[in-house]
Amino acid sequence: AGAHSRKNYAAYFDLAVSPITDLQVDVAGRFEHYTDFGDAQVGKVTARYDITPQWAVRGTISTGFRAPTIQEEFYSATNVSPTSAIVQLPPNSAAAGLLGIRPLQPEASTNYSAGIVAHPLDNLSVTLDAYSISLRNRIVGTGTLFGSGGASNAPIVTTAILAHGNALDPTVTQTGVALFVNGISTLTQGIDLSVNYLTDFGDLGSINWTLAGNYNDTSISKMIPTPALLAPQTLFSRTATSLLTRANPKEKIGLSALWTLDEWSVNLR
Repeated sequence: AGAHSRKNYAAYFDLAVSPITDLQVDVAGRFEHYTDFGDAQVGKVTARYDITPQWAVRGTISTGFRAPTIQEEFYSATNVSPTSAIVQLPPNSAAAGLLGIRPLQPEASTNYSAGIVAHPLDNLSVTLDAYSISLRNRIVGTGTLFGSGGASNAPIVTTAILAHGNALDPTVTQTGVALFVNGISTLTQGIDLSVNYLTDFGDLGSINWTLAGNYNDTSISKMIPTPALLAPQTLFSRTATSLLTRANPKEKIGLSALWTLDEWSVNLR
């Protein structure tokens, strides 16, 4: 059991202007201070220009961050069997420091998007946006790092388990740890399409048709090196990395029809 806390202070501003006719610009910024890891600053600039009443272009550049949760920083668990003990080691603990693991820092992102908004017909609207998201220092779980009983072992792992306060039964033949670390940076790029059309049937109501599609691809751009004390083991298994790049489908397409008449509506998707 443990008791952990932190304080968070934040300030932000948002400015929306129209410097010329048909151009809208929005500028925003945010500053945050966390007592456990320090400061974070993010900002956004977004703009939309209406070329005609039927056509517009838009774009956004922004940065972002996600603070580690207190659970990610300090949660601990011990999983045992008659012959093994595997410890979920808190990355913000002194025991993790023995392995060369640093306390968690925020994830950070840089985001770009550009798109078109169109109303070519009275009842038809279309949006098409392309985006690129660079996500750095993602907080991910390691594979099991063995101190004994693995295909390869690092005795410092068993030392860290003992330093964490775990008492190991001398008959245990396999020991290991797993941790959360700021370990992987990724790049996600994709396209969003949305088409909306309204069909009016008069006394029989109306149907709002929506076609929405998305394609995106995520690749790993960087992985932190494994601390020398843990070699020849590696921090991340193929399972851990594939969860980031292959766990979600690359394509998603949806077609829906919403029929409404007075107080009634029926939605088919």
